[in-house]
Amino acid sequence: MGTVRLGSVAIAIAWLVATPVLAQSATLTIGTASVGGTYFVYGERVAQVLTEKARLQVAT
Repeated sequence: MGTVRLGSVAIAIAWLVATPVLAQSATLTIGTASVGGTYFVYGERVAQVLTEKARLQVAT
């Protein structure tokens, strides 16, 4: 009975510690060229695709 209780406490502590990490949103920043440049346009498109498909917050 003591082992079950100890295991339950360990699981509860692990869950409480991991919960804030799971709640954080994933953010990604892509470095590109200056606004209006060729690479800026590519970076914007990559950011848009990642935001839509992978549900990441992406900025350029």
